[in-house]
Amino acid sequence: MVVTHVVRSLRRARLRLVRQAAAQTLRVCGAQTASFGLVLGGDTLLRRLNRSYLGHDRPTDVLAFPTRMPPRARTGEGLGDVIISVATARRQAKSAGHSLEAELAVLTVHGILHLLGHDHRTRAQRTRMWKLQTRVLAALGVLPPDSD
Repeated sequence: MVVTHVVRSLRRARLRLVRQAAAQTLRVCGAQTASFGLVLGGDTLLRRLNRSYLGHDRPTDVLAFPTRMPPRARTGEGLGDVIISVATARRQAKSAGHSLEAELAVLTVHGILHLLGHDHRTRAQRTRMWKLQTRVLAALGVLPPDSD
């Protein structure tokens, strides 16, 4: 995993669970030697990217930009980039009643699963993706979100 940008207000200690979540996700998906970029930014960045790439003029919690379509997790391959809004994660953590660290872990897992080709557009896709997400988060002792 490569951390490309971290918001200044986020202490380094808060990244421990994020790193564990990333490693566990890659391990569970058989892509433990793959790499990806992780950007922890703010709502302004996520809103701009969401508008530019998805046509939604609002911030979001996490975006994933795979390097390949469809994504492949070959040994050592760069999967793409996961971009998380720390501000949105902070609000979601408060709403869900868990820590910012836990929410960042949830969003990291979610983003990596998207890089690996998982989606939640259909019920079957959502069920499959949520099972993987729950498996990873349970192994870390982090509860999954109630909804996406």
